[in-house]
Amino acid sequence: MNKPDTVVLAIADGWGLGPPAPGNAIYQARTPVMDALAARAGASKLTASGEAVGVPAGQIGNSEIGHVTMGAGRRVKQSISRIDEAIDTGQFATNPALVASTSALTKGTVLHIVCLLSDAGVHAVLRHIEAALSASHQLSVPVMRLHVITDGRDSAPDSAGTLLAIIETACATYPDCRIASVCGRFWALDRDNNWARTETAWQLMARGHAQRHYATAQQAIEAARREAVTDEFVPPAWIGEAAPMTDGDAVWMLNFRADRARQLAMALGYGQVGHSHDFCHFDITGGPALSSLVTLTRYGGQVPARVAFDVQDVPNTLGQWLSAHGIRQYRIAETEKYAHVTFFFNNGAEAPLSGETRTLVPSPKVTNYAECPQMHIEQVSQQLSAAIESGEYEVIVCNFANADMVGHTGELDAVIQACEAVDKAIGELLAVCQRTGNVLLVTADHGNAEAMLAADGTTPQPAHTTNLVPFYHWGVNLPVRHGGELADIAPTILHLLGLPKPAEMTGISLFGSK
Repeated sequence: MNKPDTVVLAIADGWGLGPPAPGNAIYQARTPVMDALAARAGASKLTASGEAVGVPAGQIGNSEIGHVTMGAGRRVKQSISRIDEAIDTGQFATNPALVASTSALTKGTVLHIVCLLSDAGVHAVLRHIEAALSASHQLSVPVMRLHVITDGRDSAPDSAGTLLAIIETACATYPDCRIASVCGRFWALDRDNNWARTETAWQLMARGHAQRHYATAQQAIEAARREAVTDEFVPPAWIGEAAPMTDGDAVWMLNFRADRARQLAMALGYGQVGHSHDFCHFDITGGPALSSLVTLTRYGGQVPARVAFDVQDVPNTLGQWLSAHGIRQYRIAETEKYAHVTFFFNNGAEAPLSGETRTLVPSPKVTNYAECPQMHIEQVSQQLSAAIESGEYEVIVCNFANADMVGHTGELDAVIQACEAVDKAIGELLAVCQRTGNVLLVTADHGNAEAMLAADGTTPQPAHTTNLVPFYHWGVNLPVRHGGELADIAPTILHLLGLPKPAEMTGISLFGSK
């Protein structure tokens, strides 16, 4: 086939492929465009979980690792696997960043561990909390205080009580270790510049300001249940005697995925000794001057922290390779997924590459995306169409966030509307590509919206899945190789552009063996 002027990669975030079922929002939605693409010759399915995306076998995929894998064109061993290996070998407790952090503690100071209580493995896992407690004890930390963030998006919406019991048991094995605060991830893990939420979590952890107080963490969860509040929205509360962070204390943040921990880490990090208190989003004056902040992985250049497991060098990502060959690129997404098509797709590169243009569309400011299942997909679609029609770019990468972001609400009717909005946007994108004679590739980073109910058929299941994801195309007259995975996306784009594949890319073009 002739080399196309532009290859457009559309990522329908959270669009997995599952059987017809009461909880399959995609099956129940009116999706004529995606249905037509699926019915065309050459439609295929890709693996987007487990070892194919650098995590343990059977582990669900997520947006970060899905985009990293697509951009890298190879399997990249993800942070969760590297951390697990360090735990298994005993190297976790000797990690230089953790050792240096505890060495800076003086008599009377405290190690605070900020941890997401989740069994899903998307942003954090329980075994890393247990490993952190064990490591801090081995490093002779006398006092440990846990600031627990309840999940309810990636894990079941009412699982906090069960998961808390596990951590409470682990804490009880150490001399002076207890849970000091509890709040839902809605407050602590915002990534959409809702800084008022971040400030609420910071006030709780750093200054001890909260309207609620309970004797035990379980009481905080029980109170939320009585008010019909799920884990994601558990109100901030102090547990037992107040234990805010004070000058000289150290903090470990245990999210292994960067995006949702970044805002809180920025607020805490700028209170370290030697760092300015000039923080533009809210006033951190009077906050603790920490002796150190350690993040389990790199949360970004704006976070002044020691990093326990830093970003691996992944040379010659798709973005880098295109830039080196003078290929102009365009990346676009809503705020919720902007980091994914930029920072993560480029394996942690903050700044745009040479020849790379980025467009950010602010996501709607709502408490729950079920209130606005269309999000701002129309604005994304309009700017995307304009970018294609301009003829300025040879590779365009876009993310449609709806199926995933609304999928996490667990509200089936809203997720159905979200899927229909994505289908409409894909239809508009297809029409532009047909009109301009360009190539369209459609895929997803992981599953979600195709399985909104648990096995009992009634309990909401808002988490990601291990299901395969679509690979649909338009404008390519080549046979499709089946049995692919997300690592094959980058080599496929290079194949279509007639560019050689760098030696580091182990993925294989889905349109042949190049």
